[in-house]
Amino acid sequence: MSSDHIRKYVAELLNAPVSLQKHGIRYAFARLDSNELKNIFSELWKSSENRSIRKDIFCETYKRLCRESNETVILDVWELLSMFIDKLSFEENEKIYLTLSNFEDIPLSVRAAFWQKSYEFFTKAPAKLNCKSCIDELNAIITDIMEYLDIDFMRTMFFENFDKKFSTQKYDYCQKIALYLLSTKSESDQKERYEQIFVPLIEKAVAMWDKQYDDIHYTRNNLLDIFDYMSTEFEDLVLKKEMVFPIAMYTDVLNKLQSNLSIKENYFLLSYVKLSLGFITTLYDLKTKVNDSKEKSEELIHLYKKTAPVFGRLCLDYLKEDVVNSGPIVYLIFAHVLKLIFDKYVQYDKIYKMTALKSFLDSKDFIEGYLLVMELISGYNCMSEDDETALKQKILKEISLHPSEEIAMHYWHARNHDDGY
Repeated sequence: MSSDHIRKYVAELLNAPVSLQKHGIRYAFARLDSNELKNIFSELWKSSENRSIRKDIFCETYKRLCRESNETVILDVWELLSMFIDKLSFEENEKIYLTLSNFEDIPLSVRAAFWQKSYEFFTKAPAKLNCKSCIDELNAIITDIMEYLDIDFMRTMFFENFDKKFSTQKYDYCQKIALYLLSTKSESDQKERYEQIFVPLIEKAVAMWDKQYDDIHYTRNNLLDIFDYMSTEFEDLVLKKEMVFPIAMYTDVLNKLQSNLSIKENYFLLSYVKLSLGFITTLYDLKTKVNDSKEKSEELIHLYKKTAPVFGRLCLDYLKEDVVNSGPIVYLIFAHVLKLIFDKYVQYDKIYKMTALKSFLDSKDFIEGYLLVMELISGYNCMSEDDETALKQKILKEISLHPSEEIAMHYWHARNHDDGY
């Protein structure tokens, strides 16, 4: 059948009763090219009020998009489907909403745009549609497409009613912001996201820094949560997916925070960002390309092994500086910060943690370094791993041989009263 006959046949079917219209819709999507589909169904979508017909048009367009591989055709069909989504009501057939949350087969080139359209629709939907499960589906796959999401869309999402959301409650988008900032494969993209998302967020947060709601500093807690998520997502995104190391971003944000926040009230946060930057930088400085003979996991193990003592020495220098500026007891807060760094970046790698701590023992005259090691090492239960147990015992023996009476008192107090020793 010629193209003219096909178009005439389709036109007759689409003007027939509903049952025949449905047949015409399926036939059209099987036989017509993307331009013809756009011409026919953009008009039919606007004019049709039949929920079943609209469902068939939407779902057939979706299926056509999912099976296309030609990039030009993909963009044509996506243009049509995008128009449908923009014109959706909250009274459509339920299958349309289910289709709108299904991303598995959407071509990568338009997947982020599809996600944005879907997310925008579901978050505006009335409660009667019960779209929570659809939103959950969207959030479940966001990590895979975060690199491609539009910055204007994300900025609008993050900053809608921001001051109230960030200063009076737990902010819903902490993890998304962290993911979005880290999910870039070029320094220019990371710089753009940092300047358009994180810089204004930091400025707004600093302006609300002293505000409390129900006696809670939500602004301070939410900003720390963003940094927490950046820490926990770092390995998967930067080391495994090879996104850009966020060194420039961390350096600049640390400078901004140090310039605007007092050290006496914010030592923990400032130290956390500072140690995060140190951790990231040591990895970047020693990172090598994956050898053909090495698996990715083996490369990471090797990288962590090389960087642990370097990071430990860096932390030792930071602690020495803080003791000079703030007094010897600051080691307790520093230990708390370092524990969080370990828990977020290398949660299960006790060898890394203890190797880094062992570097503190290199400075024999710096008692606070020894006290910090004793503060943290008791939490490492190493009964199941021979290498871990041997390293822990080596560290404890070195501490026990130190000539300082103060260190000996802390050591034997811990040995007598702490099961971790």
